[in-house]
Amino acid sequence: MPTKKASKTGNTKAKASAAKKVTSTAAKRVTKAAGNNAGLSKAEEAKPTSRTAAAQTPVARETAEKRAAAKKVAPEPKASTGARSYALAAGGTNAMPVVLLFEDDPTIVAEFRRLCEPKLGTTCRLEVFPLDKPPSNSDKPYDDRVEEWIRGCAFYERIVLIVTDRDLSTNSLHWKGLSQTAVSAAAKVLGLPVAGYRRVRPNIIDEFKRIPGDGLIDLSPEVNLRSSQVASLSKGFIDLRQRLENWHENGDGVQEGATSKKRRGAQATAASPGALLAGVLKQPTAAGHFDTFACGDQVAINEILRFSRSDTNVRMSVQVHRRLVAALGVWLTDLVMKYPGVLVNTIAAASYLDIHPDDFVRPQVQELFKSARYTQLPFEDEDAPLWWRHLLDEMLSEAGCSNGRELCGKRMIKNVRFCPCDADNTLHAGYYCMATGKPISAEKSSGRVRWFPPGADLARLQAKTYRKLAPWIG
Repeated sequence: MPTKKASKTGNTKAKASAAKKVTSTAAKRVTKAAGNNAGLSKAEEAKPTSRTAAAQTPVARETAEKRAAAKKVAPEPKASTGARSYALAAGGTNAMPVVLLFEDDPTIVAEFRRLCEPKLGTTCRLEVFPLDKPPSNSDKPYDDRVEEWIRGCAFYERIVLIVTDRDLSTNSLHWKGLSQTAVSAAAKVLGLPVAGYRRVRPNIIDEFKRIPGDGLIDLSPEVNLRSSQVASLSKGFIDLRQRLENWHENGDGVQEGATSKKRRGAQATAASPGALLAGVLKQPTAAGHFDTFACGDQVAINEILRFSRSDTNVRMSVQVHRRLVAALGVWLTDLVMKYPGVLVNTIAAASYLDIHPDDFVRPQVQELFKSARYTQLPFEDEDAPLWWRHLLDEMLSEAGCSNGRELCGKRMIKNVRFCPCDADNTLHAGYYCMATGKPISAEKSSGRVRWFPPGADLARLQAKTYRKLAPWIG
């Protein structure tokens, strides 16, 4: 007959065994839930949520698991798993989103870091691709090596933008032959946006030989301006990601007659790229005009069309969401915001309104047209403001004015001069020269550039510039 002590020991072991099973089951549930909510990869899901289980005692594991379970947030009832997971993975947790830099010159890296990090603030963290270290597999093509490294890095799920020099082989011992093309190819597979730059400003012919549509955002060769652009782009992609998620889940911009504000309503407005972008930016009136830019950046447009034409029951998976954000962001920044049509910059707006650029920036005039500003939206740059053209038109129409100077006169804003053509100051401008960045008139310019989007009807080239570039730009 067993003694009391032995019986007690057996009971203790049985309880410990049962508790261990319960603990193990709870750990699996907590880990699985955390993996689903954070959109982690399978490899990451297998990792413990606190410390390495093998290094903890059963009591320590149980305590950690109870804390993890207590902190677990209940899922939002209306959010799809894919969109919610992507949001968490891309910055919804305490870990910051990441901008990944490809640059083989350490001095340029140091200078860019010094200028860019203060502008990124607490929004993003800058990471540098280790071109000073050999790849794990030198037998693969460069784009496969880059893709493999990015997938394996600790911050892969949080990358919002890749920034790369166009030539990466000058100072790279282990990555000789690597270029922006290989980085872009890897990024395309991963659904990540890429912004590229040259260290030296190209001449005007080389600049205009680059036809938009390669899925690459063009950055300034000047490092101070480039750092500002990267900060604006990274924050813009984070904002766009969140807006796309909200639009998709809540059905912002649902068409009339839709009975649901969930996926069905949102997809009803995604009948075209323009409708999708207009819905996300909450400017449905601009949908048709956006569509006239759809012939330009075919890399981005194809991604958007892939989503627009999907079956209504398609789920917004993490990968679809990621690719769509990248495509919309590249299309918006590299085409729509660059070529005046649906949006106009300061000079283009002044020219369109027939207000002298020096008068257009006067505080009274700026206040008058304030309601048409592109503001509190993705990629907004306070140093390079934009205006919605259709809202400017609405203001003139409602006031019964044919141009901005007339409206200024009605509002008692005096001494507002007309906008002169840069090539002939006796002519009224009305258009914007893409080569000089100056106001230009129809008489002294040409708009017959085959790769200008049809919707960019205010974008032109000064006549003498066009004649010089015609053999290259068509």
